[in-house]
Amino acid sequence: MDRLEKQLRELKNKPQAGAADSAWLAKNKALLMMQVKNTMPAPLVEKQLAATVDSYKRRWFSPQNKWSLAMRPVLVVALAVIIPFGSWISTVNAARLSVSGEALYGVKIISEKVQLAFTSDKSTKIALRTEFAARRADEVVKLKAQPFVSEVEEEEVKENIKKTIERLETEIQTASNELVELAESEEPVIVREAARAVDVKSEEIGRVLEKTAELAVEIPEINEAKELVDEVAVSAVEAIVHTRTEVQEDNNENEVVDTEIKNNLEDKLKDATSEIDEVLLILDAVASTNTPMMLVEEEELQEAQEAAEEALEVVKEASESVDSEAFEEAIEKVKEVKTVVNEAQKTAAKLQDESQVAMEETEEQSETISLEAENTTNTEKIIEIDTENVSAKSEGLIEADVIVEEDPEVEEEEVGKEADEEMESE
Repeated sequence: MDRLEKQLRELKNKPQAGAADSAWLAKNKALLMMQVKNTMPAPLVEKQLAATVDSYKRRWFSPQNKWSLAMRPVLVVALAVIIPFGSWISTVNAARLSVSGEALYGVKIISEKVQLAFTSDKSTKIALRTEFAARRADEVVKLKAQPFVSEVEEEEVKENIKKTIERLETEIQTASNELVELAESEEPVIVREAARAVDVKSEEIGRVLEKTAELAVEIPEINEAKELVDEVAVSAVEAIVHTRTEVQEDNNENEVVDTEIKNNLEDKLKDATSEIDEVLLILDAVASTNTPMMLVEEEELQEAQEAAEEALEVVKEASESVDSEAFEEAIEKVKEVKTVVNEAQKTAAKLQDESQVAMEETEEQSETISLEAENTTNTEKIIEIDTENVSAKSEGLIEADVIVEEDPEVEEEEVGKEADEEMESE
């Protein structure tokens, strides 16, 4: 037995016996560390690791456990990977605050992918995806707040926002697709829980994206993401409605679900009404702007106003459907309202931006005209002053001529006096 144990010890470091090389350790150490970090708090990680190490020491290195001898090399490799986790955890913590374009952002994205890879429960995975999508929305707001001093830096920020929006759309769309798959295979209770998570996070993401609305004209991807999030939120409620039609003999449970659906749809209709009112205010403000641009865009403005007012009528119809518990009909009307509102919002934002630009151009033209008028007035004053100077000079010349004309007489008198004096002296 001693000889066998010695041979096993010699084999443990040989690749042929399954020993891991340094490259493998380096590659997998970070992945394992990030998975542990993302599944439990740091203090709990340390306690869990300590308990695990102590347990394996007792079980695997016990002289009574001869069967464990062959597995000791594997355990040694595992411990070599796990022990240095402490310093790596701080790196992941720092990465959680990063945004696209920063050095640690790649670590953040990889940690999320690892967490998804190690999550087998479908509903938990859906919740994770919506959480990651919400992180992307927060990152967009952070990127929007980043200062820049040049056009190059501004373009870099916009590009990072676009990349982040793309990741957001991928996560939320995948979560929605996985919810559909879940509804086909799981119990209604599980489906409802997952659908609630998708709906809540989608609404949260929509509110966060509202903070970047002024960028939507330059970055249309923001509006596209908001539209997708609205669709996913409504689809989540639709999934809950479908669970209501499943075999449910418990009437009390049906009543609870009905109340939940009704409250949810009413909230969405209230939000839609607020959005429509805001759009109408913007359109009214734009309509009151008397600029040449508005004369050209008047038809588009009128169409947007009419669409918004029609959307209010659809909201009323949807509310009636909710009250009568015709939930599927109500959901279709909510979808219709969301589509109209999104289009009206884009039109309102476009017209508002164009109106602002037109007003600024008009102000610049007015300032230019005022400046030209002021210059003209100053020129006229200068001409008047020059005319006065010329008149003054003319008067001076006339006086000089008078003096010149008077000078010969004075000279004649002086000559006569001199002649008289000479005669007297003789």
